[in-house]
Formats: sequence, structure tokens, C-alpha cells
Amino acid sequence: MDIRKKTLFILTGVIIFIIIIFMVISFTFFLDNYRKIEATYVTDYSNLVEQNVKNEMNNLDLILRDWGAWDDTYAFVAGERVGYFQSNPGEAPFKNLRLNFIIITNRQGDIVYGEGFDQEKNTLTPLRSDIAAELARQGSPLRNLVTTSMPAGFLYLPQGTVMLSSYPVLHSDFTGPSRGVIIMGRYFDDAEVAQLSLATRPKISITPFEQASLSSDDRTLLSNADISQVLVRTPDENTVEGDRVIPDISENGKFLISVQMPRDIYRQGKRDILVFILLQLGIELIIGLITIWLLDSQVLGRLKSINSEIDDITVHKKGKSHVTPTGNDEITHLILAMNRMLDQINQDQKEIRAREQRFREFAEQFPEVMLETDYQGRLTFINQIAYKKFGYAQGEIEKNATIYNFIAQEDRARAQENFSRILKGMPMSGNEYVLVKKDGTRFPVLFYSAPVIRDEKIAGVRIFAGDISERKQTENALLETNKKLNLLSSITRHDVTNQLLSLFGFMDLVEEFSFDPETRTYFNNMKQAAERIQQQIAFTKDYQDIGVKALQWQNVRQVIMNANGNHAPSKYRIRIDIHDVEIYADSLLERVFYNIVDNANNYGGNISELRMSGTEIPEGFQITCEDDGVGIPYDKKEGIFNREHFTNTGYGLFLSREILSLSGITIKETGEPGKGARFRILVPKGVYRFTNTVNTAESPG
Repeated sequence: MDIRKKTLFILTGVIIFIIIIFMVISFTFFLDNYRKIEATYVTDYSNLVEQNVKNEMNNLDLILRDWGAWDDTYAFVAGERVGYFQSNPGEAPFKNLRLNFIIITNRQGDIVYGEGFDQEKNTLTPLRSDIAAELARQGSPLRNLVTTSMPAGFLYLPQGTVMLSSYPVLHSDFTGPSRGVIIMGRYFDDAEVAQLSLATRPKISITPFEQASLSSDDRTLLSNADISQVLVRTPDENTVEGDRVIPDISENGKFLISVQMPRDIYRQGKRDILVFILLQLGIELIIGLITIWLLDSQVLGRLKSINSEIDDITVHKKGKSHVTPTGNDEITHLILAMNRMLDQINQDQKEIRAREQRFREFAEQFPEVMLETDYQGRLTFINQIAYKKFGYAQGEIEKNATIYNFIAQEDRARAQENFSRILKGMPMSGNEYVLVKKDGTRFPVLFYSAPVIRDEKIAGVRIFAGDISERKQTENALLETNKKLNLLSSITRHDVTNQLLSLFGFMDLVEEFSFDPETRTYFNNMKQAAERIQQQIAFTKDYQDIGVKALQWQNVRQVIMNANGNHAPSKYRIRIDIHDVEIYADSLLERVFYNIVDNANNYGGNISELRMSGTEIPEGFQITCEDDGVGIPYDKKEGIFNREHFTNTGYGLFLSREILSLSGITIKETGEPGKGARFRILVPKGVYRFTNTVNTAESPG
């Protein structure tokens, strides 16, 4: 995907993300504020309705005071002015006071006067039957107005809710005793409910609390609320409702005053938020288009042109060598840097091609086999001499052939293990293998291997294989010669030893005779000479095995432990701090460390520890064997390795130096007299190698 598309997708994603954020904020914060405003508005309107109800009640109370505390009414209830009150009210009070009924009772609750009025038809009507029945029913709230109190309020009746007020019948100066009660009220129908509101759209209803359509939670909440509390609900998406309760005239029951309004505020809020989001979308789109245009004209278009020119230079090879700079800004500086880089790349490629040509010429002219493999061991390069050595024509070796196809079966497992170490970065050179030609002929080689590095990673193995057939033949001839000389030496030593035994026998017999002092001296000299001959014969027994067997790789730690095991238990501790190292030496290598330990046992004095350690230094791998005994005097350090130095040491250290010298290893003593002996064995490079073998760190003394 090119930068243009990526930029478009990213900007589109950013715009969508911003819009989503604005939508979330708007619908969680702004819209919530609109809900609060809506709830406040509904609450205020409900308070207004509740206040209007109170005003209506107060108006009825004021009217009743004039009618209740009136001498004419007082006399009428007593039966003194019957005709006057029956003709006096007429239709005027009902019309002027918007009353639907007027009732006057005596102290016993009997109706003295009761008349109804139809406000729509403006005509008097009989008193509604449910009102008369409720007034006559013993214990009803309406009858209690006559006998116990004079409240005002709502009363639910079978034919509809009524709002009424009562006042006792008294003299005009408000003196009594009361002769009854005058009750005035209105039918609380839709027309009356509309009078409670100053607006036209809200829908107001007053219903008994028990008959209200409420959820259990809302019913519980309102049943415990007082008249000042308003519950705002949204029955549906388009309606908001404010509910509050007021007591009825008995103060035991409740009425629910509900104010339902259309959700104009909420819908207006949603419209405003939508307009706001669309406005934001438009702004973001404009900004995005301007940004894309600027990016395309100032950056992306120029980058595309640069990319096209680079393709012409590197892919299409149209003869161009540099990118054309435009403008004078960061992109121009980038173009100039790219041109410098292209120049450097061209120069580097020329040098690489020259090095590759030199390497190929060297590889093809190299007199030994040169190979390269990939990580799986598949051959990736074979020089001309390799084809000849293996008996193949140029290109005849299969494409997927591996190096293991040319290694003898018995050496393949060892080769795979060694190559895996090389691929892990471990040095592994100087290994002998047997290779197999096309016709099945076998020949020995010495592999010098190294990892092939590509992009700072190991990608395979590079191998130089030297044919050692002639060397092997020479070694075998030398081994045969050594074996014959060893056999001759063994026979000669055996015969000489037998003759010495006879000579010592005769000397023992002659020694019993008495000699004069001069003759005794001659005899003792003869015996000492015979003993020296016996020592020299014993030395030839050890020395005859040197060089008889081929050199071999030996684990240094294991050799030291074997040599230590051949000694009697020491009184001091022997510490071995050498791990994972093998050296290429004579099979008598164990004898070297045996002689060093033997030298410490015999001449070290009071030793507490003999420590053997190894470390790699620039000259090779150095093995140090040191103790904390009496040490060796400076004038004796070199003499202990000489054949002529026979002071109780025999030929041990002389033999040790000879054994090590067969593979180019040197040994010398560097200790400080009085502080202990220190033998340093230097193994040159190519004669040692590291392995993965891990042994214990210490050998008991």
C-alpha cells in the first residue's frame, strides 16, 4: 500500500475516531444536560400545576367563608327562611364561581339543599347520585366533613373525581354553634384539569394513587414521597412525565397528579447535537482534504517522483545515475543524500564485484578442495579441484547435494555434530574425515571449517579440505617402522635384562668373598655401573612407546583425572579447573600429568593443594599445574627436563617434554622457590579445541 492510500486511511480513521469521540461526549454529556433541563422544566410545570390546585382550593375556601358565615344561610338550615335560599342561588353562583354542585347539610348530615350544574349547557341539574350516596354513607370521608372537620381536597367517586371544600354554617360574625356544613365543588373532568395549566400542550391528569399505572419501584418511591417531591419519568421516547402525590380529603388516601409533555427539549437537543456532529464532520472533511492536498503536492507527489526515478536507476536501468532535485527543503536535502548514497553504492558494488572476482579466481586456482554449504548442509559452491577430486564433470553434481553425500558413512554423524557446532559460532577446525569419490574410492582429508556470515548472521559453512593421503601413508610407514624398532628394542631389552640378572646373581655370590680394599672399590664401581645400565634399560621401556601410535584428540580433564587415579591417595587436595577442552597429542599424554603429580609427591614437601587450571591466551591454550610446596631452585628449573639430570627423578620430566613436543606443545617450570612449583604447558593454536562436555569441578585428594 502506497503512502497516499495509507495517509487517506489514517486521516479517515482519525476523522471517524474524532466523530465517535464527539458523539460519545455529546450523547453522554450534552444530551444528559438536555435531560436535566427537561426534568427541571417538567418539575417546574408540575409545581405550577400543584400551585394552581392550591389556588383553586384557596378560592373555594374564600367563597365558602362568605356563604358559610352568613345569617341567611344560618337561618335557612334552621328552616326559618326556606324560600329565600331556594330562590337566591339560582344559576349565577354556579356560573360565576365555576361550581358543579352546592350542598348544605344540617348537623346530622342530612342534605338540606343540594343542587348540581352543567357548565357546558349552563343549566341546573340534580345533585350527582354518587355524591349524595357518599354523603349518606356512614364513615365516609364526605360525611365526616359534616361531623368532624371542614377540609378541602379531592375525593374519588364512582362517577368521577371531584374537588370540593367545606365550611361550617355560622352567623355572619363567625359565631356559632354550627348548624351544619356548606359544601361546594367541581367535577374534576378534562375541562377542569385544563384550567390548572397555563399552557395548552401539557397533558394533566389527577387519578387515585391506587389506580395509577406505575411500576413497582416508582409506586414505592411515590408512596413515601411528600407533596413537594416530583418524580420525572420518560414513558416513551417522545413523552416526559412529572408525577407527584397529594392527599385526599380524608388525608389517608392519595391522588397522583401527572403532567405529560412532549420531549421538545430532548428532541431539540438531539437535533442540535446532530447538527454539531455534522458540522464537525464537515470541518474535519475539509481539513482532511486540505491536508491530503498539501501532503500530496508538497510531499507525496514528490516522493512518488523520487521513487519513480529510483526505479529507473535501479530496476529499469535507463542510464540515469542520480535523482533530480527539486525545491530547497528537507526533501531536496533527502534527494541530495540519496544521490550521495547511490554514488557510494555504485562504488561499493564495484569493490564487491572485484572482491568476488578475486575470491572466485583464488578458489578456482586453489590446489585443494574448497566448498561452501547453506544452513542445511546443501552445497552452494564447489571449486574446480573439488570436481576433479570427487571424479565429477563440471555441473554434474546434483543441485540439492549435501556435503554429507561425500563423507564416508562412519564419519557422517561426527561431521554433522561438528558442523552444528560451527553453525552455533563455535570454532571447529583440523578434523579428519574420509571422503568418497564418484566411483567409490575413499581418501582421507583434513577439514578446516568456518561459518559463512551473511547480514551478520551465520548462513552456512565454508570448508577447505586438504588431501592427506600421502601424509597418512608416511605416518603409517613411520608407525610400522616404530613398531619394528619397538619390537627390536623390546627383544634387546629383554636379553640385556636377562644378562643383567645373571650378572647381579654372580656379583651377589662374589660379594661374599673377602677382598682387599682396592679390589672392593673396583667391585663396588662395577656394581654401580650395572645398576646404571639397569636404569637405562628401564628408561627405554617407557621411551619405546613414544610416537608408536598416531596422535589423537584427548579430553584434558579426563586425562588428568585418569593420571591422578593411578597414584596412591594424596595427603593434599587436587583441584582441576579445566573444562570442555581437547588437545591433539600422543597417546602417552596421561604419562605427562602422572609425572607432574609424581614430582610433587616426591619433592614438593609439605603441600596442601595441587591446582591444575587452563585458560586461552593469544599464543594458544595454557595449562598451569602449580602447588604450594618448596618449589624448584632457579638453577635447576631447566635441568629437571634434561636426560642427564637423574637425581632420584628418573626420566619422568624428560619423557614428558618429549611426549608433548610430538604435537608442538611446550612445557617449562616458572614457580618461585620456597612458594611452590609451577609447570606451564602451552598448547599452540590448532592443537586444541573446545567441546560441550561438562565435568565436575574438583577431584578429591
